Parts: sequence; structure tokens; C-alpha cells
Amino acid sequence: MLCQPSAGDLLQALLGEDASLEPLKKLLVKRGNPFFLEESVRTLVETKAREGERGRYRLMRPVQSLQVPPTVQVILASRIDRLPMDEKQLLQVASVIGKDVSFGLLQAVAELDDETLRRGLAGLQKGEFMYETRLFPDLEYTFKHALTQEVTYKSLPQETRRGYHERIARALEASFGDRLDERSELLGHHYQQSGNVEKALEYLLRAAQRARTRFASIEALEYCAAVVDCLDRLPKTDEREKQRVDLRQAEVGMLWVQGRYEEGFRILEEIKAIAEQLCDDERLAEIHYIFGWYHYDKLERDRAFEHHQECFSLCQRLGRLETMRQVYWGLGQSCRAISKDVSVRRAKAIEFHQEGLRLGEAAESANFSDVHNAHFLWLIYLFQLGDWAKAMRYLERAEAIARKLPETLHVTLIMGSKGLSNLLKQKAPGDLDLLHVQSIFPRPVAFSAWGVLRGARPLRGCTRDCRAVWESLSTRDPALGG
Repeated sequence: MLCQPSAGDLLQALLGEDASLEPLKKLLVKRGNPFFLEESVRTLVETKAREGERGRYRLMRPVQSLQVPPTVQVILASRIDRLPMDEKQLLQVASVIGKDVSFGLLQAVAELDDETLRRGLAGLQKGEFMYETRLFPDLEYTFKHALTQEVTYKSLPQETRRGYHERIARALEASFGDRLDERSELLGHHYQQSGNVEKALEYLLRAAQRARTRFASIEALEYCAAVVDCLDRLPKTDEREKQRVDLRQAEVGMLWVQGRYEEGFRILEEIKAIAEQLCDDERLAEIHYIFGWYHYDKLERDRAFEHHQECFSLCQRLGRLETMRQVYWGLGQSCRAISKDVSVRRAKAIEFHQEGLRLGEAAESANFSDVHNAHFLWLIYLFQLGDWAKAMRYLERAEAIARKLPETLHVTLIMGSKGLSNLLKQKAPGDLDLLHVQSIFPRPVAFSAWGVLRGARPLRGCTRDCRAVWESLSTRDPALGG
């Protein structure tokens, strides 16, 4: 909103100084909203209530006879209704496309010949509904204000709107060719709004996967919700229920990132029931694995171990222990609940992590759990058993696996652990540089060391050394202090 002096200045620039305009200015100045004032002035021109040119108008009717609409939305709706039919249709199609509108897509959907299309766009620009924003590589227009697009869109009957969304989606599919994944979000939106649920499901699933790949958890959850809505609208089949389980399983992963455990537990219970009903033991094993980690994070070690054991039993029966070998990582972490005797727990953890590592090194492709099995063995042998040489051999194996993975974060973790190992063996202070591999991944190396140190501090015989290293790290990076 503008204060009255500013609103007065704007009206002065729009209308001019003619004495006949003073009552009108007094009527409008109270509104203050610049967009409202501009649209009000345009309405007065279009309805012949004033004549002249911008900045030099004069009022043609008594101000008492003028009706000022209560909102800018009402003004816009009236202006849109007064447009010639071709321009109005063009504006409506553009509003369905979005705020930014390419000439090519508008041409494909509006089904107007080139001359009519260009004449209509010229009229819309003259009326300041839209303006040209780009000439190269493709001609593009945009709405002057988001409200203009919103009011135009709402002026369309629902069936007409759906028809335009369908035509837009098909035109986009034809133009994107082999780049459909890149535009899956846009295609999913238009097919969803068109009511074509099958096609919407296809592209929203792709969009959810793309968001997960980028670790965009909030965006991924939005697409997951849209997919669930599509599945709810379609007839229930076994294949679609499997899609539901896979999608919601991924959703649980995104909820874990945000620390929304209660929602995650609720969804896990839901998809566990579906997997049991489908007699789908493969999916059930994966659900138990995730259940285990959820309980582990809640410090419910007994329940975590039970779920990981159930996952192990199912994988063993299915012959999937190699492909689902991350269960060994889960068992190695959650088995702390099996005994009060530290040596018993440690022996069992070593057994699980070693078996997971053996399977990982024999597999054709690596996964993140292979790195963490080796890394946790390094932690045990270095901090609990004091066997530096054996710990370093595990760390070398962890690095070899990490370098096969696409994410640099795993290599970063190992580099930080190497630097920490050397510091604990009283190597040169220069080993701190390994904890700050800026060229690989900015700052998280130090935070990886932070995690290792936080976990290692309570272990017997290491507190003093870890504290010393921690203090050294903190002087290099104050953000790690405390």
C-alpha cells in the first residue's frame, strides 16, 4: 500500500493536472494500492469516463456517476469481459499455461492463425495485460501482474479449463521429446489439472524421484502427496498398490530427513499392512529395515534390532542378502540391545559389519552401506580395541568403496577419518588439512570429524585424545566449538 502523498503522486502521473480530475483523485487516493489505481485509471479510459492521453486526461462525467469497484479483482474481471473475443480467448489460454507464456506453446494450444494470434497479443500488450519478455531463443510473454493471470484463469468454466490443460500437456510432450524427465513437474501439473489421472501419475512419480535425487525433501513430499491423491482416484490394483508402497517408502525417507518421526511411523504401519496383504515379502523386508532405523533413531534399540532381524530373515528366505546387504549395517548398529556385556555386543557388531563388508566387496556395484560397514569397523578397532593398524586397513577398504559411489560426501567422510586417525597417532598437525578437504566438499569434512569425535568421546581410553583433537579442530573452525 502507498501512503496518501505517494498515491497522490502516482495519480498525478497517470491522470494529469486538469481541474476536473480533483474529485476523482480524492476518491481514488484513499485506496493506496498502486495496481488498483493503475487498473482503475485504465477502466475509466475504456469506459469513456475520461478522454485524452496518459498524464493529460480530463473527466467526461460527474464523479458522482462513477462506480469504483471494491477490489482490483472486480476491476480486472470487468476489463477482461470487455475484451474482443479473440483477445479474451488468447488471454484465457495464456492464463492456463502459466505466468510466463512461450509464443510457440500459445500458438499450438490457441489454434489461431499467425496473423490473428499476433494481432491479439498486440492488443493484450496495448491493454497492459501482458508484455513481451524475451525474443531469443524463443519469443516469450508474461502477465503484467500475477493477479491478472489468477482472475483470468478463474473466469474459465472448469471443463474448458481442463480441456486447455490437456492440450497444453500434449503440446509440451510433443515439444520436449527425450527431455520429458526434465519437465516432469510441469507435465504432472497440467495432466493433474486436466483430470487425466493416469498421465498425471506417470509424471508426478518422475517429479517426486527428481526431487528426492536433489535431496529437496519438502518438494519431494509435495509430489508424493500428489501421487497418493492420484492413486486414491484410480481403481485399486496390485500393481498400483505396489506403486503406493514404493512411493510412501520414499516419502518416509524424506520425513526422516525432516525429523517427522510420528508421520513416518504412521505411513510405515500403513504400507506394512499393504505389503502383508499382497504377500510381497521383498517390500516387507525393506519396510522392516526402515522401521529398524526409525526405532534406532528414537533410541529404541530392542525394537530396532527386532525389525532388522525380521528383515534379515525375509531376505535370507528370498535369497536377497547380497542385494539387501545393508541389513548387516542395521544389525551391526542395533545389536547393542542383545547383551549388557560390552564385549559380547562388540563381537556381534563386528560379525555383522564384516559380513556386510564381505558381500559389498564381492558385489558388482557398491552402495552406501558398504562404506559405512567398513567405516564402523574402523571406529571399533581404533577407539575401542586400540588396534590402529587394523583400523586403518578397514579405512582403506572404506575409501576404495567410497570412490566408486557418485556422491562425494562418502569420500569426504573417509578423508576426515584419515586425518583424525593420524592425529590420534600423534602425526604432524598438518594432518588437520585432511579434515578440511575444501576442493571435494565444503566444510562437511570437519562436521564428519565432529560426528566421529562425538561418538568416540565416551569410549574407554579415548576421551583425553579426542578432546585434544576436538580443541584443535575448534580453533581451525569456530563453528564446531562446544
